[in-house]
Amino acid sequence: MSAEQVQNGKFVTYDVSTGDEIKVTDSIQLVLAYENQGKPLNADQEGAVRLAILTAKGNEVTDGHWWVKWVTKVDVKALAADWSLALSGAIQDKVDRGTFDSCAAPNCHGVTWKDDKAVAWTGVPLYYLAGRVDDQTKHGFRAFNSDLAAKGYKIEVVGAGGNTVSLDSSAVAGSKDYIVAYKMEGNVLGGTDAPLRLVGPGLKADQSVGGIKEIRLLIK
Repeated sequence: MSAEQVQNGKFVTYDVSTGDEIKVTDSIQLVLAYENQGKPLNADQEGAVRLAILTAKGNEVTDGHWWVKWVTKVDVKALAADWSLALSGAIQDKVDRGTFDSCAAPNCHGVTWKDDKAVAWTGVPLYYLAGRVDDQTKHGFRAFNSDLAAKGYKIEVVGAGGNTVSLDSSAVAGSKDYIVAYKMEGNVLGGTDAPLRLVGPGLKADQSVGGIKEIRLLIK
């Protein structure tokens, strides 16, 4: 997460009932919590310390991947170049670097795949990103609309220079064979691959596009 998130609580917030994105006027604080309702956290379910995003009213929610459990260490790292991934389909959305990093964590949605040269690529399955914009449900277990994907639509992944790869939704659905990678061999992508590259065993050689900044769902 960024220093601005830690210092100023710059997190996306959602309405508790509808899940719609809302603006919060109250101060948002990121804390290391060790108690809930005056009692120590459940060590087996949450650990002794966990992250929590709090407001005075508590009538909104934030993305669950920020609420890290079992915190044992805090690292302060040099500032990484910021970027955002544009998503469009039934709705529009953007994923920033911090959100993608958190989503790609091993205990969240992150996956690692080794290509035929034993090079390890780490990222998020493409269908998770498609699920943020294929209908009004952006988060949760049913965020990806499997029924809609089975009916068929195209997913366009747009890379550097407008280079575009088009994939069938039915092939991408629930599959870890199509990965939007942000790391290679544990290192953040650089050069023409940055910030993201499409990789995975489901692709042909000419479909592994780099420099991804946009993903489009062509839903009729």
